[in-house]
Amino acid sequence: MQRFKSGLLAIAATFIAGSALAQTDPKLTATVVSELSPNEVTLSRSLGSPAEFIGRAAWRVTIKNGAANVLNRASFTAETFVVAADSDLAVTGATAPIDITVGGRLATTDVIHVDGTAEHCRLVTGSTTKLACDFTDSQLAVGEGAVFIIVAKSPTAGSRIKLEWSFGGDEGKGGGNGCCTTVSKTYTGLIDAAANSSVKTHVQSFMVTTATVNKAFTGINGGVATAADPWTTVANLGTGYKVNGIEQSYTKITVDEQSNPAVLASCSALNKNQCWVSQVSIPFTTWTSASPLLINVNRHSSIIKNGSKLANYVITYSKTGAQPFTPLSSCSTVPPLPGTPCLEICEEIPLPTQP
Repeated sequence: MQRFKSGLLAIAATFIAGSALAQTDPKLTATVVSELSPNEVTLSRSLGSPAEFIGRAAWRVTIKNGAANVLNRASFTAETFVVAADSDLAVTGATAPIDITVGGRLATTDVIHVDGTAEHCRLVTGSTTKLACDFTDSQLAVGEGAVFIIVAKSPTAGSRIKLEWSFGGDEGKGGGNGCCTTVSKTYTGLIDAAANSSVKTHVQSFMVTTATVNKAFTGINGGVATAADPWTTVANLGTGYKVNGIEQSYTKITVDEQSNPAVLASCSALNKNQCWVSQVSIPFTTWTSASPLLINVNRHSSIIKNGSKLANYVITYSKTGAQPFTPLSSCSTVPPLPGTPCLEICEEIPLPTQP
């Protein structure tokens, strides 16, 4: 059985107050908040292989000039690090490069565009983990601000991504007085999908439409079920989706799997008295008919009773994640409607002979 839940994710407000490393001004404000809830992202794995997965962390940056005068010079900088679980000790060889494919609605790479301004953020020359945003020539007038999102690819090892950032500006036209700079940092946890059986059932990430492979999957074999991981879920987001009705270059996804959940009253003996549920959450997102969302669930033969026929199994769906669960119809019989999935392919695959 499966459950595809379309729900709202709460945004994790994990802003950490600015440190005392630099002079601050309460009228110049900046917040950096994780876009993922819970505040974690799955580690990347199998890079360069057909089963490649790239996890992405993301933070929403909000800056504002609340001073009485226009800021003639203002800047925002950020840098990513991969660190240990309980300290800022760097993990050797691990990096979290800032994703230059996420450039807003314009098609320029190596840039994050800020709505309402002519300036933008770019990677620092020679670095993949440092970002610099320049708001010169009075771009932050009195009461004005900017909002943008920083996205970083998750490493293949490590416990946390640390984002160090600073925001500051001054009202003068030069002189380098260094007025009013806030320095701070925030963290996003990393999920190791291969560490143990419990986390093989969970994946969470930002997804980018411009990526070559825009798939998220549970398990460690590209979504292929194995005896050690007998139920897996693959979500292929494609490239034709909109977020809040606006065509975007990214969205976010969380996939959770459960065995024998309480929401299901009983489980069939055909499935060795086991039930499996996949919960897929992709909030605020809709797809086009030309590029639909494709969900694939896989079962390993070890959890299917020998001699069972696929026709005896029922795949059901619940939009809310609660009863009632509705059997999914064949797409050839009942065409998909907005917000309602259907089974595109359902074929019986002979099970291998069991010793």
